[in-house]
Amino acid sequence: MITEQQVKDAIIAAGIDVDVSTIGPQDNLGDHGIDSLDFFNLFLELEDVGGKKIPDEDIDKMNTIEAIIQFYAG
Repeated sequence: MITEQQVKDAIIAAGIDVDVSTIGPQDNLGDHGIDSLDFFNLFLELEDVGGKKIPDEDIDKMNTIEAIIQFYAG
């Protein structure tokens, strides 16, 4: 299981220039300026934290912290 804080920590660790304190669990990360390269770096960080890779076909669905948490919960 991965937590909201772990996702936010992964955003920071990925070097993404965004204020994670302003991101809610259901906010679209793209609306906070996170672009495709940022998402790639975030998913690399999440693989280390969550222990599994997000399949290519699911990447487009991983646009909120809540969606990421749900993926790792399953």
